[in-house]
Amino acid sequence: MSRRPALLSISILVLLCAGCPEDQPTSYDFDNDGYADDVDCAPEDEAIHPGAPEDCEDQLDNDCDGRPDAWDTECNEFVSTEGGWTDISGATVQSCGIDGNGDALCWGCIGDNVNFGQCEAPEGSYVQIDAAPYNTCALSDSGEVVCWGCQGDDQAGNDSDHGQCDVPGGTFTEVASGQFHSCGIETDGSAACWGCDGQHNGGGVDGGQCTPPMATFTQIDAGFAHSCGIRDNGSVDCWGNNSWGQISEPEGSFTSVATGYFHSCALATDGAIECWGCTDTMYDFGQCESHDGPFIAVGATFYQTCGLTADGALECWGCEGHPDWTANIDFGQCQIDGVQFDLVGLAEDHNCGLRDGFVMCWGANNAGQSSPP
Repeated sequence: MSRRPALLSISILVLLCAGCPEDQPTSYDFDNDGYADDVDCAPEDEAIHPGAPEDCEDQLDNDCDGRPDAWDTECNEFVSTEGGWTDISGATVQSCGIDGNGDALCWGCIGDNVNFGQCEAPEGSYVQIDAAPYNTCALSDSGEVVCWGCQGDDQAGNDSDHGQCDVPGGTFTEVASGQFHSCGIETDGSAACWGCDGQHNGGGVDGGQCTPPMATFTQIDAGFAHSCGIRDNGSVDCWGNNSWGQISEPEGSFTSVATGYFHSCALATDGAIECWGCTDTMYDFGQCESHDGPFIAVGATFYQTCGLTADGALECWGCEGHPDWTANIDFGQCQIDGVQFDLVGLAEDHNCGLRDGFVMCWGANNAGQSSPP
């Protein structure tokens, strides 16, 4: 049986990194772009290297800074300059997050009668944060809940202080901020809510959302005038105002729940998102639709609902106009394609998300709420 002649030599041209910057390790430079392969994120593409200019149209990481176009500050001004962020949340005119040092930082609140102190985060070491129109609350690494804001009147002359910043004693595992109240899960699994004091637009703000049932909860959220939680048996339990059917929770087994203004949504154990509420069509912007998914997280606010998939894609629905609703509700917060996230915080007219520790915001920016530090 014959054999093919052995190849005596196969030569592959490998060029040494002549002229590499002195602080780079000496190695091969396969694409001869002046950057050694062990520092070049694309060693076979001479157009991509640490010294290349960023092309903001190709969705690539041209300069090897680890940030493709959507997450690169050279291409997107609404991305944080530093990484390390661990949590994110948004509200009407502010966004808040926890940085790599455990500090709570907020941005926005620019304008007349929109700053109630909710952007002035106190010093501390925090692990979770949740923002609301008049206040922000955060959970410290010791289990203490701290809330700030609740100062002054809004543009309609309403008092911003409804007691939602007056945290009761105890230690918690989670905190949630609503329009007129705040809630938390205590270390024994019981729910505690506070606020619901005074009036808003001439009417009382206590719809029962500050009176949780006696049960053991694993997760909680606070909405406009209602609250919802996941019990330890996986069922959803909601309490408070039910003017739009937002506390008429479905049966089933769920892992998390999110509360908006006129609706609520929960993530089922099979990854589907089930929503309820919006019984008054004037306040139905498409946010009450249920989606099969599968999803790994759910969020809900005034005009929208979003689900996060396992590969980091964000799917949002809502933001649809109504003939009897003259105000603009679509600021682009429901449109985000081709971007992956690890965590997302929804707000009224904008959203923010985290990926690899960096913050990105999109939507309205009239108060600076979409411009992270």
